[in-house]
Amino acid sequence: MPYLFVFTQFRTQNRCALLLELL
Repeated sequence: MPYLFVFTQFRTQNRCALLLELL
């Protein structure tokens, strides 16, 4: 399941972006 890996990498690389999208 590469989804988890991509999600983790994306979160680490774009933590601010993810937070903004979550909001």
